[in-house]
Amino acid sequence: MAKNNKKIIKKKILKPITFGVLAVFLIIIVIQIANPMNTAQKSAVQEVVMQFGDDLNEMREYLLLPKRDYSYLNNEISQNLSDDTLSSQSIYRFVNEVGESYLSDKKKESNHQEILDLKKDGDFYQKITALGLLPARYLEDTAEFAKYKFYVKQDAIAQLVLDKESSEFYIQSIIGTEYLMWDESSSLKDVTLQYISDYKDNIIAVKARIAEQKEAIIKLWDDENLKKILSENKLQPNFNSTETESGFEYVVQNMDGTALIAITINRKNGNFIFENIEYSSVVLLIDPLSAKLQTLSGESQRTIAIQEKREELEKMLFGDEFTESLTSVQLKVQPGREEGNRILYDLLNTEDENKIGSIIFETETGNLFFFRASDSAELSIDDLMIGSKKNN
Repeated sequence: MAKNNKKIIKKKILKPITFGVLAVFLIIIVIQIANPMNTAQKSAVQEVVMQFGDDLNEMREYLLLPKRDYSYLNNEISQNLSDDTLSSQSIYRFVNEVGESYLSDKKKESNHQEILDLKKDGDFYQKITALGLLPARYLEDTAEFAKYKFYVKQDAIAQLVLDKESSEFYIQSIIGTEYLMWDESSSLKDVTLQYISDYKDNIIAVKARIAEQKEAIIKLWDDENLKKILSENKLQPNFNSTETESGFEYVVQNMDGTALIAITINRKNGNFIFENIEYSSVVLLIDPLSAKLQTLSGESQRTIAIQEKREELEKMLFGDEFTESLTSVQLKVQPGREEGNRILYDLLNTEDENKIGSIIFETETGNLFFFRASDSAELSIDDLMIGSKKNN
């Protein structure tokens, strides 16, 4: 009895001492958690906390106290570590975004100022005019582009363009688009003058040739043979060209306005491109063009679909399987006869040749109807289906 009392007294004395020490240790850990730590430091603290929790539960078991879960301390450390990582990522992202945005805006301002300065550059003006070109009096300056045009007489043959969004400079002309690049030893002024000097004569020559070829292709459709093919095949040439990356495209359309073939005037040299082959003149183009047109149908897609539906119907009506079915009920089908926008396939009795009905195909819609001679009734597919359900 005395020994048990001593154990109880001993445990009562140990409790406040033990928990006092534990409280101090916990305060140290909490302070450590609150302070900034790197990943390695926090991992070390987590390991200490786990060991401490295990030791603490052994002591609680000795003191006849229930065990507790101390993992929330590790969760707090992990959360702090996660928060720190997210904070670091956010800082890097913010710095990158504001830095890149600033540099981009600065470059856009610099490029815009560069084309403005070029417009005011007297030496540039003199050198361009010496090449036979006249610079525009004003810069076309919008939110998206800044454009500086160059003329021969009243005709603009090229323009220097600044794309303000991409900060790219390029020269546009009839022969295409040339993006400009230069290093520290050169400048926008230098590369622009060099390009104009190198390509001016070619631009002027190709521009004139393309104008001639546009007139030639319009006159091409006056050829009597071509006119006949176009009329018979229900084809329509479009006299207006569409500018594309490769040149100026003229198309032949069906009745729906769908392009079936295209003839392109090559922007590089003014030649015609038809089915991936170049022709220098309409004289060389006309024969392959005529041959191709003869293979085309200008019927609308709807008309073609209706025609295909009629062909499928006739294939069934005069096929062996359907003929056998007709024979079993002493019937035969006659070839189609036209009545307005309808084609009628009459059904005759094989013994007395009396017409007992007709299958009707509408050429404008592709719809099917049925004529029953016994009561002069005309029925749609839906009528037949409803009647069939009622009989069943």
